[in-house]
Amino acid sequence: MLLIDKKKPMHLKNIIYVIFILFSLVFSNLDSTAQCTTLDINDNIADSTLVKDFLLGDGVKVSNIKYTGSLKAIGSFSGNALPFKSGIVMSTGKVKEISAPNSGSVIGIIPLNTNGSSILDSIITNSFDKTLDASTLEFDFIPTSDTVRFNYIFASEEYPTYVGSGFNDVFGFFISGPGFTGKENIAIIPNTNSYVSINTVNDTANSDYYINNNDISSDTYNCFPFNGYTTVLQAIARVVPCQKYHIVLVIADVSDPTYDSGVFLEAGSFKSESVKIKNSPMKASINDTALIEGCLDVLISFVLDKPVTKNTTVPFYLGGTATMGVDYNNIPTSVTFKAGEDSASIVLSAIKDNLVEGTETIIFNVQKSICSQDVETKTIYILDYITPSVNITENTNICQGGSKELKVISTSDGIAPYTFYWNTSESTSSIIVSPNMQTEYLITATDKCGNTATDKVTVGISLANASLGPDIYICPNTETTISVSGEGEYSWNTGHKTQSITISPSTTTKYFVTVDDGCVVTDEIMVYTHPINQVSITANKTNICIGDTSKLTASGSIYYAWTSLPFDVSIEGQENKNIIHVAPESTTTYLIVASDSNFCQTYSSIVIGVNEGASPYFEFSSSGGCVENDIKVHYKGNGTPNGQYHWNFYDAFIKQGTGVGPYNLKWNTSGYKKVSLSVTDFGCTSSTYYDSIYIFDIPLADFSYDITNGCIPLQVTFTDYSLFLNENSSYFWDFGDGTISTEQNPVHNFKKSGNFLVSLRVNTGFCSNTKTEQYPIQVYPNPNASFSVSPDNVTILDPVVDVVNMSYGADSIKWVLWNDSVIFNKNKLNLVFHDSGIYSINLWAFNNYGCRDSIENVIMVKTDVTLYIPKSFTPNEDDINDVFKIYGKGISKFEIIIYNRWGEVIHTSDDINNAWDGKTKNKEIAKPGIYPYIIKVTNDKSRESKIAGYIVLLN
Repeated sequence: MLLIDKKKPMHLKNIIYVIFILFSLVFSNLDSTAQCTTLDINDNIADSTLVKDFLLGDGVKVSNIKYTGSLKAIGSFSGNALPFKSGIVMSTGKVKEISAPNSGSVIGIIPLNTNGSSILDSIITNSFDKTLDASTLEFDFIPTSDTVRFNYIFASEEYPTYVGSGFNDVFGFFISGPGFTGKENIAIIPNTNSYVSINTVNDTANSDYYINNNDISSDTYNCFPFNGYTTVLQAIARVVPCQKYHIVLVIADVSDPTYDSGVFLEAGSFKSESVKIKNSPMKASINDTALIEGCLDVLISFVLDKPVTKNTTVPFYLGGTATMGVDYNNIPTSVTFKAGEDSASIVLSAIKDNLVEGTETIIFNVQKSICSQDVETKTIYILDYITPSVNITENTNICQGGSKELKVISTSDGIAPYTFYWNTSESTSSIIVSPNMQTEYLITATDKCGNTATDKVTVGISLANASLGPDIYICPNTETTISVSGEGEYSWNTGHKTQSITISPSTTTKYFVTVDDGCVVTDEIMVYTHPINQVSITANKTNICIGDTSKLTASGSIYYAWTSLPFDVSIEGQENKNIIHVAPESTTTYLIVASDSNFCQTYSSIVIGVNEGASPYFEFSSSGGCVENDIKVHYKGNGTPNGQYHWNFYDAFIKQGTGVGPYNLKWNTSGYKKVSLSVTDFGCTSSTYYDSIYIFDIPLADFSYDITNGCIPLQVTFTDYSLFLNENSSYFWDFGDGTISTEQNPVHNFKKSGNFLVSLRVNTGFCSNTKTEQYPIQVYPNPNASFSVSPDNVTILDPVVDVVNMSYGADSIKWVLWNDSVIFNKNKLNLVFHDSGIYSINLWAFNNYGCRDSIENVIMVKTDVTLYIPKSFTPNEDDINDVFKIYGKGISKFEIIIYNRWGEVIHTSDDINNAWDGKTKNKEIAKPGIYPYIIKVTNDKSRESKIAGYIVLLN
């Protein structure tokens, strides 16, 4: 709020008002131009947070916050669907369902199934009705002034259908405390004692406070779901400052839970008036709340929300870096409001001391209320005055007869606003000038404090420059470049926009250009073309055969230059003559460039056709051949059967063919063989075409091998001795056993018996030869050695074993037993084993080819008892592996004898549980070493076994 005290006119250069005001409620209006959007609802906020962050304003302290009802029936809202943008919403249904447009259908059909409110039951007119689905928010508060107020909107789905009926959702704001009897409802219609409801505020009753949202044309129909709602209403209560009060905010359904209602509480509107300090906007270029030394004063106005009933003095105290009486004028430390008035003022002036002190501050501190220790603080800044400066248009030039706007570009320092005065007697911030000669213009700027600054600008006269130079002469259609002098924007009559253009007129032409460098000028040039004579070419023959010549004559000019396409070597040395003789090898175009005395050129050309006759091209039937083998030659050209074909086969023998061919040829020697052909047809004889073919010698396949017979597998090494080979030679071996090789000298293993004829085919690219050995390689079969052992399980108790020869393909056999004894050609062996152990038997089988096979098998002779016999022990009395102890099962008798290396008995025992402690008969520990033993055991079937072995004694 900016206040000007008209009762006290101020003769100051400028006045800034800083206003200290008692709190006053400000209503915000919905921006009718903003697009309406549905509300954003949050139903997940604690009740204490809702009150403190979404409802509470200045001058009030709250405690004991409590909410009763469904947690889904209360929350915060934000958006532009209502006149205030945010706050708390309480509903008889789920508040989340309010975040929707008005669809025309009922919202909140599903009831909350929560209790009603006893306080609301007491104000229902029909005693038979009861409330339900109540949402109740209550808390204690202490106001800092004599008034507490807040803003709200009531909305309902019962509008307008149930206006005047018994269906009437109910709400109220019930305050209690000093000055109130019981709980008083302050949700009343302005200037009445009637409570707000759908029956007291609607389209017929108190309609100024009602908004119909049941029409699709309503501003909020598409963003607010209730059919009707009130304007912004204010709940007001007169209270005793600094005393505790209690308030209950409650809304509930009556009888019918189908149609829901809601009450919206504006954020920050629950307030009690307190003293506040607010800044008024300052003049342009000055910071808010600023004093300028020697220039700018401030009128400090203290404004209350309402007039006082008696003279009232409000104290304040000052702080800051500025010193009263030194940096600013002496002022009182309190203001007095006269009875019937709502404002009091003091004048604040900064003292000009011509010192550079930087920014200094005056801090006003005012206690907010009589029961609050809170202080509202505002700061006034004292600024040093800085001499102003002004900056106008820079020096410039204009075209002769033109004009230029001169204006203030910027002002700095000093105090705005500024006034201006030009030496042309004009007093605006910009002027337009049109001098005929160079002129200087001066401006004087005066700031709000009466101080001045000057600047000047010189306006000169520019003369444009553009010249194309003298007229020129060129040959017709010859490219040349013309350029204009001077800088600026260019516009040619050709449409070009560049300083230079390239032209090639066929006739005399005028060109002109306009140059704009801020000033516009035009120049022109005439481009003349020389007359020119056309050159012509004649030929005594325009069609010739290869090898013939033609005479070409050029006329009509002075200088000549011949070229040809494709290049004809016959014109070399004649390029600059007007008559030349040419002998092209193919149809050729001859071109001439002729120049006259002005060196203007003209062009002409002539084509000399060359009849190449028939093509002499032919092909061989293959790219190579062999001595004495046939090679065919086929003519592939375009000659006719009536043409003459001049073949030359050189040293070839012609087996068949005449005329155009084809020819069947052969050669008796190897090497490159040449054939040529020329053809006379179509009135001309062709050039001679040559081609050649390489004739190879036929190779002679031959080989040897290192062995002719043997047993399976038989490895044979083959060696190639073929003749007449070359670097392209390849080999194909067939070993007769279904396998092949492409190596030159292969090594082959025959893996089956039989007689095999081996062949070798040698290929040198075009020629090949094969040799098959007439004597086969003999591969003999091997016998198969095999024998059987019966029984499978052999023990000392059943030591007899039968070994039977099962070999086949054998003419003789040989047995080699475990003790290296050999037995020949005996088919069955009967063996008896006296000790347990593992015994090997080898059988060799032989046939009459000297081929053999062998097999080895072992017989395990078991003791027929179960014994565990350690391999070593350490009798060093460390209680770890100190004794040699044998464990057994199924043993009825046991005997062990241990010997030293000389065969002397050092320990005996007939008890298997009697372990050897490593001591000899003289009770000394035996030396480390190997000690043989013999164990005799009898099993539980009275069968006796003997086991020999040794034990290792370690330290």
